[in-house]
Amino acid sequence: MSNSSQRIPAEISDVMLLRAIATRDGEAFHRFYLRWSSQLLAVLRHLARNDQIAEDVLQEVFIAVWRRASSYDPSRGDVGGWLYIICRNRWIDFLRRSRAGDVSENDLPESPAPVVLDRRELSLDLRQALGHLKEGERKALLLAFFGGLTHEEAAERLALPLGTLKSRIRLGLKKLAKKMKSYEQDE
Repeated sequence: MSNSSQRIPAEISDVMLLRAIATRDGEAFHRFYLRWSSQLLAVLRHLARNDQIAEDVLQEVFIAVWRRASSYDPSRGDVGGWLYIICRNRWIDFLRRSRAGDVSENDLPESPAPVVLDRRELSLDLRQALGHLKEGERKALLLAFFGGLTHEEAAERLALPLGTLKSRIRLGLKKLAKKMKSYEQDE
């Protein structure tokens, strides 16, 4: 790699990495990819139930990160939420391209395989994590993220104002992220 790795401290925040990626810093992108790819791939594997599809969508996610790093605004939410929204959108794009139907809670695997969330191979059962959410948050996430519906379509299906649906999705994502971090701390 270039001497850009000399400019990037080992313990740099995600926000700083995104700022560097926005300037087309390949080393920053590499570090960001190493930090986040296993978590996103785990989610995509649960969604796709197919490693090749999950890896293809993950590649699209990181292409979007490379192209859109400058669009990240820390005042609108954390990096994880921003990434999961990109991941969700790329998953929706895939579903639309493949003309797949939407997913209900019953369509999640009964006994999903554990997901690898980081280099220490932390396992998390997605169904269990979803079970910790309030029903409204879980339904919003299932339709909008896992089911591949747009926010507008999910709001219509749940007979909710769009803003309410978005709030439930945001709260649900924050709770899932917190639950995932608690699993990591328990390890």
